[in-house]
Amino acid sequence: MYMLDHCPYQVETIGDAYMIVSGLPERNGTRHVKEICGVALNILTSVLTFTIPHQPHRQLAIRIGIPPKYIRKVTWI
Repeated sequence: MYMLDHCPYQVETIGDAYMIVSGLPERNGTRHVKEICGVALNILTSVLTFTIPHQPHRQLAIRIGIPPKYIRKVTWI
């Protein structure tokens, strides 16, 4: 799982919200956006492929938010 490989730091869990950051507690240079987006895509992929055993016809719903003010430049590699 991307999240376990790249270790964004869990800041807080509020109800059903799971807040993570990149670059804490250890700095990681300028890789914050890449790491957070990687985690978000991994979670989204997991949710889309997950089957609810007792309701296989239903799909899980997820909300992912990344504040755009922190994304200054996106470079696709």
